[in-house]
Amino acid sequence: MADSHFAWLLDGELLICQTCGNAGTLLGHDDALRCSACEATVPIVSGVPDFFAGYVADRNPDVLADPSVIDDITGILDLPSTDDVRATITTALQQAERDTDVPALTAEIREVHARFVGGEIEEPPLPEDANSDPTARIERHYAPKGFVSGERRFVNVRFHNVGSRPWSSRTSPIAITAGARFRRKSFGRRTTSEPVYTPLPIDITPGRAITLPVEVVVPERQGTHELEIGLVRHPDGFLPDATIVLDVNVHPDGGHPETRPLPSGVGSRLGTADYGEDHRIANEMVGAAMERCWPGVRRRMVEIGGSTHPQSWNHRDTDLVNIDISAPTLHLGVLYDRHHDRSIAHLCADAMAPPLAQRAWHAVAMYATLHHFAEPERLLAAAEKLLLPGGFVAVMCEPSGTTLAHPAGVRDLLGGINEQTFAVDEYLWMAARAGLTVDEAFDDGGSFKAILRAS
Repeated sequence: MADSHFAWLLDGELLICQTCGNAGTLLGHDDALRCSACEATVPIVSGVPDFFAGYVADRNPDVLADPSVIDDITGILDLPSTDDVRATITTALQQAERDTDVPALTAEIREVHARFVGGEIEEPPLPEDANSDPTARIERHYAPKGFVSGERRFVNVRFHNVGSRPWSSRTSPIAITAGARFRRKSFGRRTTSEPVYTPLPIDITPGRAITLPVEVVVPERQGTHELEIGLVRHPDGFLPDATIVLDVNVHPDGGHPETRPLPSGVGSRLGTADYGEDHRIANEMVGAAMERCWPGVRRRMVEIGGSTHPQSWNHRDTDLVNIDISAPTLHLGVLYDRHHDRSIAHLCADAMAPPLAQRAWHAVAMYATLHHFAEPERLLAAAEKLLLPGGFVAVMCEPSGTTLAHPAGVRDLLGGINEQTFAVDEYLWMAARAGLTVDEAFDDGGSFKAILRAS
């Protein structure tokens, strides 16, 4: 018999078998979902169906959980210290030891301990073999086609270390940073601006990628320019294989479409430095959008990356499914729900290809989630496909700062998390690429919030 917390997904034919792609063929049993069409199974562990298939085989050690950590988590979640509660927490901590085929996802799964217990991550020592024969690939960039004369801004570029040596900005005299400069050809003569350098916030090990906000200082002279942006090996200069040259235009002000001006629906507010208060404001914004867009109906909602405590749990007349890649935090979420009178369907799955019926959901929400994805516009496109006509995607509490070199960002990067921060116009560019337009949006002192509708 299916668990009552996600039986409504099965009864409503809202789950998709990821093996054969059929809806309505998954049947619930005590320990698994089984497809009646292709007989594929989805294991259920501690009340969480696990659709993720990227685990590395034979890497699930039967670790002994620290009793003090179990005590800490029990207290934080306000749970009784019973044998079944402690057994579920133990299972979650053991599940957190699994590897995946994507290092950043492994880091997300393993962070369950740090989320609940904390602890500092020490900066590693200087790598002795750094920066020799650096080899890189630029995977994507978010540069506009036009800039404003004289402006200073940041352009995100994703660099992938495809070599065999780490990169570091901490070494001397040889160091690696990002850099940007402009070139202009006029009357047969080429002029080049002084480059502006952006250091790496951490050392980048072989095989790792980082999306870096690269500082750009735009020339005063208007017209057509070349923007050269990429990695620099000091003192040698730009690395040819890790640098791109873009044709851009410099405009007198920010009103030209090429400069990606913010639409009138984007407001600016002072914001708050308190994480909980910022999320409360966002939750109220989403709740108001639900009432505005879907008054008087029973709603179905997806939250992506909700971890143990999805923010959308308190919206009235709403059935909620919470998707996260971290099965351990979802196990703790189920445990919390069943002791605190919440009813949420928690699914472990890849949000890029969610096992959910398309065009069946009133809203999709994500809180401080989008910026962790290497291809955030693809996540927005996947979310848009889930929406009923008239539905919306809520992108909440996304960092819109100019640097990753702050304590929280460095800590997450050192822990292996794919930490990123984007400018507001970059978030809106992603939304447009996904077929979404702004219904309302605010930049709350570095916390971007938007209700996005299908265009």
